[in-house]
Amino acid sequence: MDIGLGSRERSETAKHAGESSAGPIRIDPNASAALEEAIKSAKLGLKPLPSPEVGTSERVATGDRTLSTKFLSQAAVGLLLIGAGWSASYLGTLANRDVIRQLETETVRSQEILARLSADLGALRETVVAFREVEHTSSTASVSEQTELTDKVERLTISLQEPGKKLTALEGRLERMETQILTTLAGLNTNLAGLNAKPAASAAPTAPPAPVEAAAREEAPAPKPIKSEPVDGWVLREVYNGAALVENRNRRLYEVMPGGMLPGVGRIEGIERRGARWVVVTDKGFIGTYR
Repeated sequence: MDIGLGSRERSETAKHAGESSAGPIRIDPNASAALEEAIKSAKLGLKPLPSPEVGTSERVATGDRTLSTKFLSQAAVGLLLIGAGWSASYLGTLANRDVIRQLETETVRSQEILARLSADLGALRETVVAFREVEHTSSTASVSEQTELTDKVERLTISLQEPGKKLTALEGRLERMETQILTTLAGLNTNLAGLNAKPAASAAPTAPPAPVEAAAREEAPAPKPIKSEPVDGWVLREVYNGAALVENRNRRLYEVMPGGMLPGVGRIEGIERRGARWVVVTDKGFIGTYR
C-alpha cells in the first residue's frame, strides 16, 4: 500500500510538472523499462510465504523482520529507479525543448532569407522584362531606320540613272539628226557636181581633147567614194595642229593624221570642218563628236 501511494503521489507530481511546462513531456524508454522492473520486483517481494505447519513464535517474528527489511530495501530501490527515470525523462524533455527552440529560430531565419530571395527574384524578373522591352524597341527602330535609308538610296539611284538615260536618248537623237543632215548635204554636193559637169561636157566638142591628156586621165586612178555615214563606236575628242584625237567604244584614245591608218577603221582621208563641227573622214565614213 505504501508503495502504491508513493507511486501515485510521484505520478501526480510528475503530471503537474508536465502540465506546467511549455511543451509535452516525453518519458525516456529506458526509464520506463527500469520502472517496470522495479514494480515487478516489489510485487514479487509482497507475495506471502507458505506458513509451516510447525513453527515457533520466534521464527515468525524473525521472518517478519526479514520480510519488512527486504520490503523496505525493495521499496527504496523502486523509488530510486522511479526518480532516476523521471529525472532522465525530464532532462531529455529540456534538451528537446532547446532543440525545438533552435529549430524554430532556424526556421524563422530561413523564412526571412527565402522572402529576401523572392523579392530579389521579382526585381530581377522586372529588370529582364524592361531590358527585353528596350531591346525590342531599339531593334524595331533600327529596322525602320534601315528600311527608310534603303528607300532613300534606291530613290537616289533612280534619280541618278534618269539623267544618264535621258542623255543617252539625246545622243542617239542627235546622231540620227546628224546622219540625216550629212546625208542631205552629200546629196546636195552630188547634185551640184552633176550640174557643174553638164556645162563642161557641152563645151568639150568645140575643142577636141589632146590624146596625151586623155591617156593621163585614163591612167590616173579614180577617187574612192567617201561614205557619208558615221563610223559606229568611234568619237572625235579633240583637233589640234593638223591632228585629231579619237576614242573607240573601249575608251581607248588614238591620235590620227591625214594619210594615216586607224585600227579597225582604215585610212584617214582627212580632217575637215563641217559647219560648226570637226570630223575625221575615213574609208568607212566619218568620225564626229557624237557616237
